[in-house]
Amino acid sequence: MPQATGQFLGLAPCHPLVARLFGEPPVGQAHSVIGRIRWQADCDLVLVAGWRPTCLEPLEAALLARGVNACRNAVEADRGRGTAEGAGGLDLINSVVSPVIRVDERLAIVNLNEPARRELAHGGVLCEQAGRLASATCHAMEELRAAVRRSVRETGTEGRRSSIIPLTGDAGLPRFAIVAPSPSHGEDPTAVVVLPEVDEEEGARRLSALYNLTRAEEGVVRLILVGAAPVGIAAELGLTEATVRTYIKRIMLKLGINRRSEFFLLYILTMSPFRFPAGPPQARSA
Repeated sequence: MPQATGQFLGLAPCHPLVARLFGEPPVGQAHSVIGRIRWQADCDLVLVAGWRPTCLEPLEAALLARGVNACRNAVEADRGRGTAEGAGGLDLINSVVSPVIRVDERLAIVNLNEPARRELAHGGVLCEQAGRLASATCHAMEELRAAVRRSVRETGTEGRRSSIIPLTGDAGLPRFAIVAPSPSHGEDPTAVVVLPEVDEEEGARRLSALYNLTRAEEGVVRLILVGAAPVGIAAELGLTEATVRTYIKRIMLKLGINRRSEFFLLYILTMSPFRFPAGPPQARSA
């Protein structure tokens, strides 16, 4: 059990407590997680999850704590507000840094947070047309519609499904949308569409910590996350283009990916979308 609230810890492989809760682990997934957060003044909430193929890393634990605390704060903020339609969902998506749009199966916009309002007003990779969410490209539009339909309709053994779909981006930067089931709050099922925004400094540090990259490799990843080509990375770091390409191949091997666009996908999969309760621990550089 974590000694302090707001902590998440990795448990020993095949921990007996988790085995009693979830049964025997699948082959190759023997690790699990336990966490503790303050729920009320006289009550802590303990969360146990299994199974994982690897032990929980300290950086993952910090990101997990941020997400759980954001959910808890949204639930607390919704206490005593009555049953106004969509209130809980709106509170939760307002805790997310990236643009978040809640839509029904026909892509009609139910609600959205302030970053999403700015995104749609700017006319970026997604836009609003007659109250519905739309994309500038037909292919992305079909992918978006299908992903929302899966999240809203399908209820298999793993529940309603989430998807990550590629969208076109500006200046050679890939953009992705995360489409996930939204809490229903008693109304018809809806989905949320999240557009993660890339912070190259934070992303490079996070991938470096998770995959044990060298400082030089972290610098290459940082420039990849701003869309720099090998020739531009070489000029920025004072290396030859051939050396940069060697670095990129070695980094991809460490990360287990095959394409440059997958750097952005890994960035999304390892990020915590929620705001820090009292602001980020350090100011971003200009």
